Amino acid sequence: MFYQSIRIFGFPALFFGSAWWFCAFSFAPPVFYGIIATCLLLVAALERLLPYQPDWNRPQGDTAADVLHFALTTAVTTATKTLSIYAVDWLAAGLPVRHAVAAVLQQMPFLPALLLALVVSGFLPYWMHRLSHEKDGLLWRLHSVHHSPERLYWLNATRFHPVNALWNAFLSLFPLHLLGFGDEVLLMTGLLNNLVGICNHANIDFRLGWMNRVFNMNELHRWHHAKDVATANHNYSAGCLAVWDLVFGTWYLPPRRLAADEVGLRDAVYYPLQSFIRQMCFPLCFKRLY
Repeated sequence: MFYQSIRIFGFPALFFGSAWWFCAFSFAPPVFYGIIATCLLLVAALERLLPYQPDWNRPQGDTAADVLHFALTTAVTTATKTLSIYAVDWLAAGLPVRHAVAAVLQQMPFLPALLLALVVSGFLPYWMHRLSHEKDGLLWRLHSVHHSPERLYWLNATRFHPVNALWNAFLSLFPLHLLGFGDEVLLMTGLLNNLVGICNHANIDFRLGWMNRVFNMNELHRWHHAKDVATANHNYSAGCLAVWDLVFGTWYLPPRRLAADEVGLRDAVYYPLQSFIRQMCFPLCFKRLY
């Protein structure tokens, strides 16, 4: 009964509890980082308590590389917020229409504005993500770093080439800054997108049922990491919501469980699975992955 409760209610409790806590502390930025750190610890503990695949809890010589990816991706994502703000100031700060849209958005009630921001923040990353899979070339080689792990667990949620991390963050943030959403909506959108981004790699046996048509969670996302290309070319949504997969017909959730050895690249014989430096260089040194 205890484990079943965690499977069904663990993610909603974590998600809505984090949102409530952030509101209760008036969206203070230090609380943002405190909530993310607490969620990381809880997710790491739940992976041991209720793993989806016990084999994925065993290190494969990849931990050091994943720690370096975590640090680099965090730094790139943080810097990209500043880049996005400067880009808006350069392109559109003086446009009257931009100020008019921002005025409307900032007068909206918080919850509708938040929902709109979550939807908008996922649109451009969805299409960039989809193109990186469906058009073989530099985009896929850069994105292949994210698909190189042969297990899924909380730490490799941030395994990205820095160019990939930059476009993920910029394409998510820039439309929100351009449209002029209020600071509280921006902060909450960032919190919820980051929270789901951590949880959808977690090796936890969450079972969301109908909520899988709302949230871009691990029951969906692990299929996106399948070695089989036809299976992996689904569930492109980035951030909190799965809405764009539903809209564009790429939502996919089969009834069976994904086996532990079904995750990773189709042919990883020559891929540097454990070396951080070689993962940085690989996309630029090889014209094709396979």
